Amino acid sequence: MKITLSLLVLSTLFFSTPIMAEDKILDIHSQKALQQTTELLNNAQQRENAISETQAGKDNHAAILKLNGGDKQNTDDIYQLSSQIFKDIVKKSNGDANKMQELLLEAQKNPEAFASSLSNSQKNQLRNISSDIEKSKPMSGH
Repeated sequence: MKITLSLLVLSTLFFSTPIMAEDKILDIHSQKALQQTTELLNNAQQRENAISETQAGKDNHAAILKLNGGDKQNTDDIYQLSSQIFKDIVKKSNGDANKMQELLLEAQKNPEAFASSLSNSQKNQLRNISSDIEKSKPMSGH
C-alpha cells in the first residue's frame, strides 16, 4: 500500500495548480482552475493529453501503470482519488501554492502519515485500489 500511496501523492503533485481554497469565496479564475484540474484528473482523454506534455507526467503515469499492471479501471480510480485529495489539499492550504507544495512533499516523505490524514471514504477507496492491484498480480512461487 505504501507504493500506492506514493504514486497517489505523485499524481496529485503533478496535477496541482496554485488556486484558492474552496471554502473561501473564489474568484471566477480560481473556480475555473480548480474545476479544470479536477476534470483533468477525472477525464482520461484530458489526462492523457496533459501527461504527454512533460517528461515528469510521462514518468509518473508510467509508474502508475507499472504498479497496477496497466489496469485501466485502477488507473482511473487512482486519478479520481487524487482529484478528491487535491481538493482537500487546496482547503488545508487555504489555496496557498507554497503550502500545497509543502503538504505534498511531506506526504512523499511520510506516506503513512499522509494516509492517516485522509477521510474514511478516501482510506476505503485507497484500500480497495490497493487490494485490486494485489489481486491482479501474479502469485509468485506457484
